[in-house]
Amino acid sequence: MTFPIRIEMTPGLPEAKSPGQFLGYDATGAMWLLRWSTKEGVWHGLGFERDQGPNWPALRRGTELRPLIIGHVKGPDFHVEAKPHG
Repeated sequence: MTFPIRIEMTPGLPEAKSPGQFLGYDATGAMWLLRWSTKEGVWHGLGFERDQGPNWPALRRGTELRPLIIGHVKGPDFHVEAKPHG
């Protein structure tokens, strides 16, 4: 069974200093996990570049990400604890 998912993306990188985690994508359709580094003051992106395949994770940061990421969506906030059920 398949579940098609359509998510509205915001163009480019998130605003600087945005808290949380984001899922970005590049022009080839590759997905990137994005987080702002408060220590370095830049975006970090972890992904798998389409040309390199699944065995070569790539870390891009700062100015390398600006031309690469064409859209993003905010992911769940990992700082918020899930509420217990019941």
